[in-house]
Amino acid sequence: AIGSLDGIGDITIRQRELAARAANGSLGQTQRDALDREYRALNEERDRLAGSASFGGVPLLDGSFTVSVDGRAVSLDAADTEALGLPASIGTPEGARAALDVAGRAAETLGKQQGALGTVLERFAQG
Repeated sequence: AIGSLDGIGDITIRQRELAARAANGSLGQTQRDALDREYRALNEERDRLAGSASFGGVPLLDGSFTVSVDGRAVSLDAADTEALGLPASIGTPEGARAALDVAGRAAETLGKQQGALGTVLERFAQG
């Protein structure tokens, strides 16, 4: 699960880079389309990672995982494209600017998820 979150985080960072380039007003549509194809493929990979992350057959990144750690509930939010609020496309300057904004917030959310998952795994390792 940590590996899935790391991968999703890397994808989000790359998408932010793509969005920054696509938001540049000097790009032609052909260049923006090429960036958009990579961006969309990364959305698919994120969704695959989020959908396949599990522990003992229990899904971890679909928004349903909650566990009690030392009497405190620890939950993991869904980490797919829709849940993170990322646009489906950066094919227009407006879409690229929206993705640039949302990707920064998504990276923060994923960082918090990694901390929460680390807490859970550390507790389980202690027995």
